[in-house]
Amino acid sequence: MRCVIVDDEESQVLICKMLVLEHKELQLAGTFNSALTALKFINEAKNIDLIFLDIMLPDIDGFELLSIMQHSSQVILMSSAKEFAIKAFEFDPVLDYLLKPIERERFNKAVQKAIGKNRTASKVPSNSKGSFYVQSEKRLIKVVPSEITFLEANGNYVCIHLEKQKILTYTSLKKVFEKLPSENFVQTHRSFIINSDKIEDIADNSVLINKKIIPISRRFRKNVLNLIDVL
Repeated sequence: MRCVIVDDEESQVLICKMLVLEHKELQLAGTFNSALTALKFINEAKNIDLIFLDIMLPDIDGFELLSIMQHSSQVILMSSAKEFAIKAFEFDPVLDYLLKPIERERFNKAVQKAIGKNRTASKVPSNSKGSFYVQSEKRLIKVVPSEITFLEANGNYVCIHLEKQKILTYTSLKKVFEKLPSENFVQTHRSFIINSDKIEDIADNSVLINKKIIPISRRFRKNVLNLIDVL
């Protein structure tokens, strides 16, 4: 598993690096003292499996990094503060939370958890870029990601908006999102995911797709800007 360390404390980086090198399953791809520098590397490398991430960083904090990160890397958070632990697990990529100073036994336990999850995931064939089926009105309907304009969550249902039709299915926005290619789809709001190829216009807090105005919340605005190509 390729991993990176993101921490602005040199002593903590050295400790974490030493512990990483004790594991044959881990390959250290880099260390960073800046969240934004790390984000750029992770997005360009696209093959980082695990991130050891400090919460208090000089540019943006670890939680902000998690909110804009598009890559599906597993994350082990590190902090000297206990009070962030509950918030940490609100983010799906977060696998574990280590208190500083980091203890070898606790570190190894977190790493083994990451290795186990990575092995399980590698055994499951990925369908994220191909078509998939959703259940709607007792039928299974084929959905081709490139034909989706946007997704809209409504309670326990998700409405899949296509160019010429809508499909309402009983599921979560997260489950549908997992089936979609990350290079095209981005979350703009807790209730909306859009196909960036279908964007017609972008304002400060909304996008226009197929004559529908879709909100962009502050939390997800950077996601949208990172995905589009602006001259």
